Amino acid sequence: MLKIGMWNVEWKGKRSPATTRIKQILRHYDFDILCINEGYPHHLPDWIDGHKIHSEHSGVARYENKMGRKVYLWSKTAFNSVDTIGHPDLPEGRFVSAKISTGIGEIQVIGLAIPYFMYRVQSHNFKTNEGKIRYLNLLKKHILPDYTLEHTIIVGDFNIQIPQQGKQYPPADINRLRQETFKPFLIPSAGDKSHFILEQPLSNTRIAADKMFVDHICHSEDLQTETIWRWSRKTADNVRLSDHDGVGALLTLR
Repeated sequence: MLKIGMWNVEWKGKRSPATTRIKQILRHYDFDILCINEGYPHHLPDWIDGHKIHSEHSGVARYENKMGRKVYLWSKTAFNSVDTIGHPDLPEGRFVSAKISTGIGEIQVIGLAIPYFMYRVQSHNFKTNEGKIRYLNLLKKHILPDYTLEHTIIVGDFNIQIPQQGKQYPPADINRLRQETFKPFLIPSAGDKSHFILEQPLSNTRIAADKMFVDHICHSEDLQTETIWRWSRKTADNVRLSDHDGVGALLTLR
């Protein structure tokens, strides 16, 4: 059994009350592998035997000067064969992958932060969704084909609701490209809220049931999701911890 978690923690500072709460929740779940998006080392479990890697710089200087990164991966066991580039044309600082020895064998883990629709629109005159389209096309054509379709987990902020919600979000062309890109993989975090266990892990954490999901855990077909759950971006007394809910899953070999 492998316990994996994912949370975009919205660059919460080291002294923020939200960070104390974030760490309590993540420690409560005792993940084997954890992906943090828009985070710092202080969000990660501080166990002595833990290991961490992160993506390269993404150009968000006010966060990255303090070691903030779009993607951090943390594991109870050491990483090897680390890749922080993926492809030289990939939108920068939004990818990291590695192999990890686990209780269910060696696992390839890929951490993502797919650009949101306004990526570089103002600073580089990109068209709306251009960064997302570039990222997905490079994943489909040049990155994912290089990985075995066995013992692989992909986790992170996809910035895409799955399935498409009506005709607007994501746009139909993005939805088709996402389907093509991740066709070889299962995405247990996709779908409506009904299949999630809506956990309330600590007494003042509100159950998450009010927001569609854009953060996902997906995996190769030789793995199986036993349980998937989510927790809220807000506390029971409506204090905001992040702008994203968190997601966790228990995986086994099929």
